[in-house]
Amino acid sequence: MLEFRLAQDRPSGTREEGNRNKESTGQGEGTGQRGKETGQRGDWKKGDNRTRVNERDKAGRIGQWGTSKYTRRKLLWDELKLFSGDMMFNILDDGEKDKEMCSSLDSKEEKELCELLLRIFFWMDGLKQIPSKEKVGRFPWVQREKVEEKDTTEQEALKSYYRCLLGKVTILNMLGKHCKLKEVTPLVTKGRDEMRTTMNLNGGNKFCKDVDFGSLYLGKKFMWEEIKKGIDDFKREDDNGVGLSKVEKGQSKLHTIRNEGQNRRICPQDGNLDKEILEKLEIKVTKDDKDLLSLEDDNDPLGKEPSGGSKELEDLLVKAKEAKDAGGGDKNDTNLVLEIMKSLEQKFQQRIADVQRKNAQPTSKEGKKHY
Repeated sequence: MLEFRLAQDRPSGTREEGNRNKESTGQGEGTGQRGKETGQRGDWKKGDNRTRVNERDKAGRIGQWGTSKYTRRKLLWDELKLFSGDMMFNILDDGEKDKEMCSSLDSKEEKELCELLLRIFFWMDGLKQIPSKEKVGRFPWVQREKVEEKDTTEQEALKSYYRCLLGKVTILNMLGKHCKLKEVTPLVTKGRDEMRTTMNLNGGNKFCKDVDFGSLYLGKKFMWEEIKKGIDDFKREDDNGVGLSKVEKGQSKLHTIRNEGQNRRICPQDGNLDKEILEKLEIKVTKDDKDLLSLEDDNDPLGKEPSGGSKELEDLLVKAKEAKDAGGGDKNDTNLVLEIMKSLEQKFQQRIADVQRKNAQPTSKEGKKHY
């Protein structure tokens, strides 16, 4: 298991940590309470959503790299945790269009898997949910505005890229082998494309278009333990006066649907990652990726790599930042994201070469050949 040093760098029980914990549960200061006090259901901007955004920004701003290694680590792991919470906040409840887009499927399990995948794609594309003014418990999708005018193009690009990596790594690890994935994928792709047209999203998250399986493979290797922690720790004890679902730790709808994929009554046989399905979900699979589709990956267990997964990712991001700075440009471009993508691709190709080299060596049973 990867060891993320951020938790050791900061004392527990601090006000900052408490605020972030409240944020990840959707229970920030004043959360939902204002709506109850005023009797105005769905006064979202004055309640939970505004607090959640404010608390997220306090914890760190993507793209603002400090000079110390501690600052870089803090930004990186804080952002993963906070983006996990933001994703969970937006994918667990009905967004109105989700049910309609998946209504033609046969079983309850298929419909819920389809709806969940759609919501993850909508979130990756930069949409968020707000409470419906017409019906409690419904949360239509709206475009995510800039949190602050101070956000540079570079920071916005990094946020989009983080949402893409986090969302697709979650799909691969929690839903990628669900036996019903093949049945629901056509409706997921259709609904995703319809929403992009309806909401004028210009084809969706542009950084997701070029994310290949290799990058996600490394995203799993480097980031998954921290992403999983954010997903497993998410909880919501109050509906905030707008009908939000209550969630216990480790028992969200995402966990339920993941578990259904492992239920022999629903899935008599284990599912497999399929190249055709992955590509319909906008995950490119090259010929070099095929041997890794099991996702059981590494010859070295997670956290046992010589350099350690977390340090390896930190170094990769720092080198990408240095390469971006060396190439010129200012904070209002997207070169940093492109350098990160390039670094991940190089790292993946190095991993492929290592695997091929190891496979080419004679096993201990064969022994050395003598001539």
